[in-house]
Amino acid sequence: EAMAAGMPVATTETCGMNDIVEDDYNGLLVKPADAPAFAAAIERMIESPELRTRLGRAAQETMKRHTWERVAMQLEMVFNMAIQQRVE
Repeated sequence: EAMAAGMPVATTETCGMNDIVEDDYNGLLVKPADAPAFAAAIERMIESPELRTRLGRAAQETMKRHTWERVAMQLEMVFNMAIQQRVE
């Protein structure tokens, strides 16, 4: 939601986050449980308006590809594949 609104994000390299956030392109990624690295990522964004703007714009563009309609189509495709395998 933050990314869709054009807000830059800092998050950990955990399941799901790596699928959407690309480090230094549309957000900042840090190792899980690395509080100093997380704080440094936040400080980096605080200190650089240019970085915040660049990350926020890229984040918003990224999220245009992650609509509910697209998610529903992908889920429907998975269900159809499962049905086909069951029939065969």
